[in-house]
Amino acid sequence: MKWLSTLLLALTASTAAAQADEVKRGNDFYREGNYAAAEQLYRRAGDNLTTKYNLANALIKQNRFDEALAVLAPLTTQTEDRALQEKAWYNTGVVYTKQKALEQSIDAYKSALRIDPADKEARDNLQKALLELKKQSGGGGGGAKMNNSEADKKLEQLKDKERKLQQSKQQPGGGNNPSKDW
Repeated sequence: MKWLSTLLLALTASTAAAQADEVKRGNDFYREGNYAAAEQLYRRAGDNLTTKYNLANALIKQNRFDEALAVLAPLTTQTEDRALQEKAWYNTGVVYTKQKALEQSIDAYKSALRIDPADKEARDNLQKALLELKKQSGGGGGGAKMNNSEADKKLEQLKDKERKLQQSKQQPGGGNNPSKDW
């Protein structure tokens, strides 16, 4: 019986090594700009969360945005790895921006900033998306750029709104219990 467990351990190690090799080769193809080949290798490499993140990036580079969103969605909620979760939210924002879905991109960038408020790229992209949305909604503004203190203020307002929402859900009668209108 001991030889069976040794065989299973060897097979598991062999499979893990093969998957790691496919990820490495996929990364090489990605760096070379061969995103389709990278995608194939990432798909064969298994369900590792980092590999899924890499797969989403390869799909984004191929302008296959809906597929990328489908791969990114579980990474925003089903991982304890906060850094990976923040990156998934950020890339979700990028995809929505490319699709001109500004409200969704704004929400995604805000989610990324809730996890890592120091992410300058997420803050910059949030600012650009907010300005673009303002332009589209007739808010004009002549392309005035939001400064960091204004962006911080908006983010703090968002955090405060979320805190109040969470508190209302924790209070008896709050959150899931609709109030009666009679």
